[in-house]
Amino acid sequence: MFNPGFVYILINASLEGLLKIGKTNRTPDERAKELSIATGVPTPFMVAFDEQFDDCDLAEQYIHTLLQQRGYRVADNREFFNMPLKDAVRVLLEAKSTLSAQKAQLMETATTENFSKSEQHSEPWQDVFEQAEAYRYGLGDTLADAKRAVTLYKQAATLGSVTACLRLGEVYEYGIGCEQSNDKALDYLKEAARLGDANAYTPMAKLYYKLGQYANADKCWKRYFSYLADSNSETRQGAEEHIMEYVNQVRLGWMPYNYQDKIKDILGSRYEKILAMIQSAESIQPGSKAWNSIQEYALNALLSLGYQRTASEQAIKKAIDEGGDLGYELIIRRSLRQLEKLNSRIR
Repeated sequence: MFNPGFVYILINASLEGLLKIGKTNRTPDERAKELSIATGVPTPFMVAFDEQFDDCDLAEQYIHTLLQQRGYRVADNREFFNMPLKDAVRVLLEAKSTLSAQKAQLMETATTENFSKSEQHSEPWQDVFEQAEAYRYGLGDTLADAKRAVTLYKQAATLGSVTACLRLGEVYEYGIGCEQSNDKALDYLKEAARLGDANAYTPMAKLYYKLGQYANADKCWKRYFSYLADSNSETRQGAEEHIMEYVNQVRLGWMPYNYQDKIKDILGSRYEKILAMIQSAESIQPGSKAWNSIQEYALNALLSLGYQRTASEQAIKKAIDEGGDLGYELIIRRSLRQLEKLNSRIR
């Protein structure tokens, strides 16, 4: 939801060298008068410059992050910046141009359903992102600091970096330098996809599948394969690793195999390698060696949880009798449900 409004630059004779840069849904003059009364400063605030934005929340966050990276911000929790007025005006105009271009690109993406990447090397987030990578991996003379890396990734994401959103999805999924959160990981991956990188759908599908949300995982794969179908040959050549992740999910019986024709079209001559793996997945039928292994793994998992062997075997049988496309995880979940009914756990 957009929040239209202004980003303003205020000056005050009592605050020499400092600029107040903030947002308002009213006129900047009204905001200046309000602040002059509320803050108790001896002289009033004056509007030096303002710019209207389609989303003043996003614009303010973008501008504050950019100015903080350039060392102008006085304190993280204050809207005051120690910088020349002409430089601040230049930043607001730069933000207007960048955010307008991003909006136009997103509208084009929504119209054409073309999920191509949108990043350019000269973007304002580039230096911040490179710093984040250096802190995360300890590159060069930089001391590895995962927490600092997360902070910088967030700043780069605010400035429009799609890759930073992908990195944040990864660090939150595994709790690298931050508290583990699947919800935050998904939020950042969704933002990367919204900004135009369809590759975000593959880690998103992987995470959904790990969480047992197979319908959402399948939807992510559908969007990813639709993107590949419309992409160029160079993009397709780098897709095999992602396709293998999808096939692994199919092989474990946790995902339906819905995209055989698209995979064949995308991989061309390399399709035979994938086809062999798919055929091995389709061979997991009741009575086969692979099927027996799944049942054995399920039984060992239940025994490790403290359930009785006889009760576990009965629960697995009832789980299989329920039918459907079964995989290891589904058998376990159904078996646990049966065992809870029987109340047969050894305590």
